Amino acid sequence: MTTTNATVPRSVPTLAGRRVVIPGGTGGVGEGAVRAWLQAGAEVIVPTRKAARGAELRRMLGQDGDRKSLHIMGIEYGTFGEAERLAAAVREAYGEVTDVVASVGGWWSGDGIWAVTEPEWRRFFLELVTTHVALLRAFVPGLPTGATYSLVLGGSAFTPVPGSAIISMEQAALRMMRTVVAAEAEGRVGVHGLLLGPVATRHRAYVDADMITADEVGRVTVGYAAAAANASSEAVLRTHADVARELERVGYPPHLIADASSGPIRPGVSPARAEAAWPPLPAELEALTLNASDALYPSVRSSYMRQGAPRAVIQPRNDEDAAAALAYAAQVRREVGDDVPLSVRSGGHGIAGTSTNDAGIIIDLGRLNAVDLRDPASGLLRVQGGARWGDVAQVLTPHDLALTTGNFGDTGVGGLATAGGHGYFARSQGMTVDYVRRVKLLTADGNVRWVDAEHEPELFWAVRGGGTQVGIALEFEFDVPRLHSSGGRANIIHQEIQYVVADLPDFVEAWGQWMREAPREAVSFLMLQRGRADEFVVAGRTVWAGDDVGAATPTLLAARELGAVVHESVQALSYPQIIPTPHSQHTGQQRIQMRNALVDTVNRAAGEALEVALMHPVTAIGELRALGGAVSDVPREATAWAAREQEALLGIWANPAPLGVIDAAFSGLQGLATGMYGAYSSDTRAAAARLAWPGDTGERLRAAAIRADPEHLFDRGLTVRDA
Repeated sequence: MTTTNATVPRSVPTLAGRRVVIPGGTGGVGEGAVRAWLQAGAEVIVPTRKAARGAELRRMLGQDGDRKSLHIMGIEYGTFGEAERLAAAVREAYGEVTDVVASVGGWWSGDGIWAVTEPEWRRFFLELVTTHVALLRAFVPGLPTGATYSLVLGGSAFTPVPGSAIISMEQAALRMMRTVVAAEAEGRVGVHGLLLGPVATRHRAYVDADMITADEVGRVTVGYAAAAANASSEAVLRTHADVARELERVGYPPHLIADASSGPIRPGVSPARAEAAWPPLPAELEALTLNASDALYPSVRSSYMRQGAPRAVIQPRNDEDAAAALAYAAQVRREVGDDVPLSVRSGGHGIAGTSTNDAGIIIDLGRLNAVDLRDPASGLLRVQGGARWGDVAQVLTPHDLALTTGNFGDTGVGGLATAGGHGYFARSQGMTVDYVRRVKLLTADGNVRWVDAEHEPELFWAVRGGGTQVGIALEFEFDVPRLHSSGGRANIIHQEIQYVVADLPDFVEAWGQWMREAPREAVSFLMLQRGRADEFVVAGRTVWAGDDVGAATPTLLAARELGAVVHESVQALSYPQIIPTPHSQHTGQQRIQMRNALVDTVNRAAGEALEVALMHPVTAIGELRALGGAVSDVPREATAWAAREQEALLGIWANPAPLGVIDAAFSGLQGLATGMYGAYSSDTRAAAARLAWPGDTGERLRAAAIRADPEHLFDRGLTVRDA
């Protein structure tokens, strides 16, 4: 069914003689499909409910919009009858349809499924699902053998998106529909599902170089038709490499794949620099280095927060390998240019996404992951920087030992233990950095040595809260405290409580007073979202350090008085049970942007600022975490973590948007900030660094960083050098 067509660009196969219908072709992703099929020489029919959108599509297609092979039909197709009339009209006007690309969708965001209104449910679930079923009924029975039906869906079909329950459910239903139709049409029609991550389209306000493009999505649908095979399939397309692999799988001409799936280099990285001749890799690093030609590269290229395209990912096995990797990175910087990025990765969960990069080097500590409880009686623990905190907890728990380590087990030891370490035992124990006895540090000069309060105390001070600005933390020794739980297995009391709140400032003020009066064993974390009308839904988690039910009960009962409770559960659990550790592969799957402010007092003004932030359209979730207690026992000058007087962390999770939009949403909270947790923010600008390391702390850390790293190798992310 494919023939040569001189008008087809070299970067696509030829599909002359095929006739495709693309419902949703006037949308952002649909536009890419229309362009790809036109450039492949196919005849393209785009039905649309609004003539103006068809005219806009022609304009956006440029020269392709002038092709005689593009037909735009003004017609409805959302019901069974309308879709059947569309199919009949296409056959009558143009002839047999050989392919369909269904790119019909919409997006809804708001609150939990409990807050969905019936009109929203009908529009964003029933109407969208009905439209897709109607199109399948109208077209699939009449498609010839060798035809394709491509269903364009989103990653929300299998990854829950908080606040977008309707869409996740609708996409999951359509995913199963595709699977069933593929079985029913087996041997005749290839029924394909494309599950997309964020896509760069003309409608998206925020676009980065990691996003796949609408044109890439279109080329994959062209690839299915060009393969001339009837087998159905499903593909997850999050990265440019995913697109290339899918095109290769379906037999896309090998010499065309690079043209069809290449992504732009991130702005700020000079293409000339990226392609400049690098010095040869030392022999001892060759077996430890992955690049784009390696099968395992997709599993190491990205972080949790960002998709990356590094030129080399070096995975040292020991201290000597790490020193050799850093020496090579320094050599590349000297010979190629200091705009070649260098990232250091512990677990890859960092919120700023700086543990990956484009066209640079990553030193990935993932193989340095040993956990050694040297003395269970005293709690002496030695851990390498690439270990995960969830794995550490599993080792400690049988001995009734626990260390405050954030709230997610996949977080890397090195990243958190050098940044601060706020978690579920913060008020009873303090910060993670407060339990570091000594650190094995690799500095920019290639030296590896243990630093502590007596041996190079200034480096020891700086690495506890200063991140990687003075070197790479290869290994730690901790003095881990005992919980003294009655079960002897690090048991804690865990309360989950959900409120519906009408007066958020009043609720926040009451929460602050409750935490001030609570024993240190208690800590509370809140997640807040907009609800119906002027209400807010608040999910609270209270953790009591230990399993003394009698001591914990008054505090847990007091939590019920803060607002209208719609759900509560209280359980005695072991610490690892409340810090999930899925060991997930990082693919840049999280796209939110996070901001936080450390505030001196949690009062009504803090609640008002949080309410304003939550009402901004860009804000998905608000957050409130208790500090104080043991955190404030440590003198401010003892570590590079300077926030010892503040009562709480207030933050927002913002949907991807330009910096200025997120700044506007966060401005009220920013005005209350007297500090900032640098490791829990996407903001790496100088003003953020000044809040993270204020005053004398910043000056002292800057001096230590300059002495330890005069060439400024460690320049990724939040850095005091720019403050």
